[in-house]
Amino acid sequence: MVVDVSYTSVNLTRTPAGWVAEINGEAVDLTRAVNLLQTAERVWLLEEVLALEPGEVAVIGNAVARQLHIELGTLGYKNHYQLASDALAGGGWAA
Repeated sequence: MVVDVSYTSVNLTRTPAGWVAEINGEAVDLTRAVNLLQTAERVWLLEEVLALEPGEVAVIGNAVARQLHIELGTLGYKNHYQLASDALAGGGWAA
């Protein structure tokens, strides 16, 4: 019989200065946070956000751009160049 279950929230953030780690909302050493994740019985990824820094421009390679062009064209988007541009500008996509 399970009487009590304990949950811990671990947040890892990549910044221009390096990685920042939090456990239950409190700043901790990155090694401690990673060790906690590696030894956890269960781990759930609740959210992953890939965001651009202010002034940064999303860039994708030619192969990815070609595949995106083909897929959007296949889906019938008549103005798929603009849709792709909007997605890259607002979605924080990078490859």
